[in-house]
Amino acid sequence: MSHTILIVDDKPENLSLLKSILESKGLLVHQAASAKFAFSLIKKNIGRYALAIVDFHMPEVNGDQATKMFHEIDPGLQVINITGDDSDDTADKCHKAGSFLVLPRLVSHIRLVSIVESYCKRFDQKNISHIVSTPKVASDVEKYIATFNMVGVSEQTKNACELIDRYARRPEIVLIIGENGTGKEKIAKAIHEKSKFSRGPFISVNCTAISIGIIESELFGHVKGAFTGAIGAKKGFFKEAEGGTIFLDEIGDLPLSVQVKFLRVLQEKEITPVGSSISVKTNVRVIAATNVDLEKAVKRGTFREDLYYRLNVLPIELAPLRKRTNDIEPLILHFLNEWKNKTGETREITQNAISTLLKYSWPGNVRQLENAVTRMLARYSDEKLDVNHIDKTFLTKKNESSIESYDDALELWSHYKTETFHREREVLEKIVVMSGSMTKTYWNCKINPARQA
Repeated sequence: MSHTILIVDDKPENLSLLKSILESKGLLVHQAASAKFAFSLIKKNIGRYALAIVDFHMPEVNGDQATKMFHEIDPGLQVINITGDDSDDTADKCHKAGSFLVLPRLVSHIRLVSIVESYCKRFDQKNISHIVSTPKVASDVEKYIATFNMVGVSEQTKNACELIDRYARRPEIVLIIGENGTGKEKIAKAIHEKSKFSRGPFISVNCTAISIGIIESELFGHVKGAFTGAIGAKKGFFKEAEGGTIFLDEIGDLPLSVQVKFLRVLQEKEITPVGSSISVKTNVRVIAATNVDLEKAVKRGTFREDLYYRLNVLPIELAPLRKRTNDIEPLILHFLNEWKNKTGETREITQNAISTLLKYSWPGNVRQLENAVTRMLARYSDEKLDVNHIDKTFLTKKNESSIESYDDALELWSHYKTETFHREREVLEKIVVMSGSMTKTYWNCKINPARQA
C-alpha cells in the first residue's frame, strides 16, 4: 500500500524539494501552500494521511497553531514540524500543540526519509490495532511517546521520554539503569538521534562480551607491536565513534584496571592507545548502561566510587515490564505489525490472549515478550491468535515451585546462570586487582584462560 503524505509550506521551493524526495521513495504527496488549504484537504481526507509535514514559520498561522487546527478534525493525524530555528521555545510550542517531532530545516534527506518511513509503519500499526482492540483517539501521552520511536502508554515510559528529550540537548554523560530486556540501547539511540551528535556514528559496546585481557585495546585501540599478535594498529571503539555516540552497555562489568583509564577519558576527553605514550583528543558523546546496582558495587569494592559519581550525572531509570503492564498490549500490537512488515501476513490476537499475557511477570522484560509473540506467530498459521496458542511457559509466574516441564527448568536455569556469571566476574576482577596477576588468579581459582577469551 502506498502511503499519502501531506506537506504544508508557504514556500514553493520547499514544497517542490520535499515532494521530489518523498515521491522518489514511492510515496504519494499532497501539497498545501497555506494552513487554510491544508485544513480543507484534511477535512476531505480524514484518516487518509499517514503523516503531515508542516513548516513552523508561515505568514498567517504558525506551525503549532496549524497542528492544533488539524487535530480538531483528525485527532489521529501524525504531524511533524520543520523549523529554521532550533530553540527550545519553538520545540515546546510544537509538542504542546500535539506535534510528534520537530526537525531542523537542514535535516539530511536520508534521515528525513527514514523518519517518514517509520511514521508510515506507525500509521499501519494504528490501523491494525483497530482490528484487535477498541478504536480510540491517541492520547497526548501516546503521541508524545511516539515522537521518540517508542511504544507504550505508561507514565513510566512517558517520564523516560521526557528525560530523553531533556538529556539529548545536554553534553554530560547519561547513565541508563534497568534490567536486561528493558530497552536500554533503544533509549540510548533515541538520545543520540535527538542530539547534536546524530550526524556521527552510534557505536554500541557490550562490556560483558569482551574478555578482560583485551578490553582496554578494544575500547582505546593499540599501536603496532603493543603486544604479541598486534601486527597492526587498531582504532578502538572510542575513535570509531568520533563525532558521534559511544554506548557502553553493562558498564558495571568493566574491570577495575580499565575503570581507572576510563575515568581519565571522561575527565580529560582524551584516550591513550595501548602501547603508546601519546594521548589523543576525542569528541564523543558517552552513554552508559547497567543492570546492576552501582552503589552496591561501590560498597563491595568492584566499582570505583569516583567513576560512579562521574557517570551518575544524568540518570534514566527504566521500569521493568511487570511495573508498567499497560505497555504490554501496545507492545504486542507493535510486534504483530512488525511481523506483517517482514512477512506480509496480517495477524490478529484476541483480547483473552492479551489478558493472559498480562498476568505473566516477564522477568526478561520487553525482549522476552517479543520472543513470546514471535514464537506464537512462527509456530501457528492461524489468522487470529488465542490463549491456546500461548506457550505454557507464559501462562503462570515462574519460581522454583512452579517448574513443571523441561522448558520451565531451562528458563529458570538460564536466569540464575546469568546472575551467577555477573557475581563471579565481579569477584574475579577484585582478586585480579589484589593479586596483581591475572595468570596467578586463573591458576588459584582453577579457571581455564580460554574460557575468558
